[in-house]
Amino acid sequence: MTALGLAVCGLCYAADGIALTIVVNNVQKMNGAELDEFLAHSMFRKNKFALGALAQNPKASAEILDRVARIPNPELHHRMGSLWPVMGGNTKGLAVMRLIAMHPSVSAATLSNLSSSPDEYVRHAVLSNPKTPDSVIHDASGKRSQLTDWALASSPKTSVDILKKLAETGDEYTRSNIARNRSTPVEMLAKLANDPVWHVRRDVVANPHTPAETIASLVNDPDERVRELVAYQLRQGQKRGN
Repeated sequence: MTALGLAVCGLCYAADGIALTIVVNNVQKMNGAELDEFLAHSMFRKNKFALGALAQNPKASAEILDRVARIPNPELHHRMGSLWPVMGGNTKGLAVMRLIAMHPSVSAATLSNLSSSPDEYVRHAVLSNPKTPDSVIHDASGKRSQLTDWALASSPKTSVDILKKLAETGDEYTRSNIARNRSTPVEMLAKLANDPVWHVRRDVVANPHTPAETIASLVNDPDERVRELVAYQLRQGQKRGN
């Protein structure tokens, strides 16, 4: 390729990048009606970066999010990145569908649809959302994987029976998620307070539903980080008591 050809390609690349950056910045600021118009007519309506901006827009309605979630583009299920400033607040490059699953306005129906995503991280986000239907949680419990276990362990909709099975796994992060889960029964929290891994015990102390007596039982914990949190929680409890 000649120098002139390279220069033309470079200019085209720069022009495309600048145009996309402008579009992404605009999409992030659109209201509901403007987002609807964007999805209907914009030449960027299928661009993953523009859709990522839409999925981060707090004005996006459940209906708009559902329309994006039904776009049959595998790229929207996988991580993304760019040299151009087109990620908005998505500094970790989360997939568009993962952003949708985490959006405050996403509907249970959309979450149910996304539960069959080919990407495990998207499915993890679905299971972690408290709006996800019980049937999706139940179905996922039979499809064991590390990410699935972590999501189920943290979901407030996971049944006690499933939490008990998960607590018996050898994965310390699964047990930590159970310890933080506000739906974990107090008897399970008391058992996890004796876990051999320090951060599991710490997460038991951090759980607002852990009884004061269980927290107090860790006052002499061998790990300083646990003891410090115990002392803090007990002081807070005394203040509330007063």
